[in-house]
Amino acid sequence: MSTEFRHRVEAIVEAFVTMRDDLHKEKQATEKNWAKREKHLDLVLLNVSGMVGEIQAITPSFPRIKRLELPPPR
Repeated sequence: MSTEFRHRVEAIVEAFVTMRDDLHKEKQATEKNWAKREKHLDLVLLNVSGMVGEIQAITPSFPRIKRLELPPPR
């Protein structure tokens, strides 16, 4: 076991730890972006639902939009 061999093993371990840390940071950033986009999608759906509800209140003949209806109670 030479000093050179030990340095090589240490370099491999250091590269592994750096790559793992980078992957963890990237994962956290991606999950944060997904959460932000999911929140925006929820807001869009909420606003569209509200708008359709207001139109249906004014114009009862406005067609139903199945995807915006609440599921039946259990």
